Amino acid sequence: MYNVDNILFSGNDPRIIARIMDPNYLSRFADTFRNVKLTIQRHGPWSSAWVGEAGGAYNSGSRLVSNTFLNSFWYLDQLGMASKYNTKVYCRQALIGGNYGLLDLETFIPNPDYYSALLWHRLMGKGVLSIDFSGSSFLRAYAHCSKHKVTTYSSPFVYSFSFSI
Repeated sequence: MYNVDNILFSGNDPRIIARIMDPNYLSRFADTFRNVKLTIQRHGPWSSAWVGEAGGAYNSGSRLVSNTFLNSFWYLDQLGMASKYNTKVYCRQALIGGNYGLLDLETFIPNPDYYSALLWHRLMGKGVLSIDFSGSSFLRAYAHCSKHKVTTYSSPFVYSFSFSI
């Protein structure tokens, strides 16, 4: 196992919103995923990459950012990018705790990232498809084979998701 803690920024970073919405900043994580994939291919092909303790921001996340819809841009991009580079496990920092928990600390009502994780888990299968896109860097696109066949006689669906930052 090769464990990479993928942290986007400090929870008290005044530029946190600008960083989440900056495709060039978000794309820097591709280098980390690519380097881990190459390291595993060269030196440990029997192992797999994991992302551990991902929550986007350390110091318990960023109040009014990490637990909002805005953070889902980062989270879904991370899930897509991790899959693209053959990361086998993506561990979220906390189910409950800090501002980056998937559930609200006081009410236990799911935060938006909970629903992003739920949809990802229910729809996206293990087959990751390559997408070549030469348009705006503000548009992110990822595709997977569906997790389950729709009927016993059909092939798996392909699910793609894209979003504009």
